[in-house]
Amino acid sequence: MIPDPPQGGFSLARQSVSLIRVKAKALTFLSMSAL
Repeated sequence: MIPDPPQGGFSLARQSVSLIRVKAKALTFLSMSAL
């Protein structure tokens, strides 16, 4: 089991996940508009 990271690391992980989601949404939107 991986020990729980400190609060700072947790918030950083959430930011990276949200960034990845935003990038994925932008990529799908661009690909759909390009079609």
